[in-house]
Amino acid sequence: MKTMKLKFLICVMTLAFSFMSNAQGVIQNPHKAASTKQTKKKSSQYQQKTKRRSNPNIISKTFEVNGVAFEMILVEGGSFMMGSDKKSNNPFLDGYPSHQETVTDFYIGKFVVTEKLWDAVLGQTDNSRGGRGLNYPKECSWQDAMAFVNKLNEITGQKFRLPSEKEWEFAAKGGNYSNNFIYSGSNSLGEVGWKGGEDYHPVGLKKANELGLFDMSGNIFEWVDDKVGSGSRIMKGGAWNFYSDYCKPSSRFSWRENGIYYVGLRLAM
Repeated sequence: MKTMKLKFLICVMTLAFSFMSNAQGVIQNPHKAASTKQTKKKSSQYQQKTKRRSNPNIISKTFEVNGVAFEMILVEGGSFMMGSDKKSNNPFLDGYPSHQETVTDFYIGKFVVTEKLWDAVLGQTDNSRGGRGLNYPKECSWQDAMAFVNKLNEITGQKFRLPSEKEWEFAAKGGNYSNNFIYSGSNSLGEVGWKGGEDYHPVGLKKANELGLFDMSGNIFEWVDDKVGSGSRIMKGGAWNFYSDYCKPSSRFSWRENGIYYVGLRLAM
């Protein structure tokens, strides 16, 4: 009898120990699941923080001249830090020191003016270096750029113009959607602009910036309306055959108004 009671007691204790072990396992598993969920949640939060901002609702106007269409994108006004805190040894290159500027709403060209649009407005592709192709940027002096703008306004009845330097830089930096990239739309110049090679490239082949604007770093300099000294104008954006520093939105370079090589124009209104 005692032996049977002892066996029964051992059996009960064994079952109890087994139940406690399983219960501990059940308690531990939710902790592991919670830890996994927490890790996934943190990962998701990190991805959201590092996601690049861009304008989800791009507003644009399309115009057509002699069968050639071109698009102007709205840049909503705002305040930004213009220039750079990094001083360059070249006084014509950088915008040192940085300073706050404010711009109001304006429109700016999605692309630099191409030879196709130039030909449609002026009826010519008289490029001193030879026409490269209709979708290539058009080289021109500041004086020729103004002649083009005036003729375009005569044809369309609009008020196109060159952008001011602060408008151009605000747009190149992404406007109110800026990610503070080194170049216009990326920290890698190769993603958004042409640098190196033997000549210009057709417009729109690289990534756009936060506002949907193309080629604002590299490929070809762009005239703005600002004047420096006597008879010189500011150019922005760099070119395919200049150093990478020239391709930063805050960099600036000046040239005489009748200078033609490595520079074109982007419309504003």
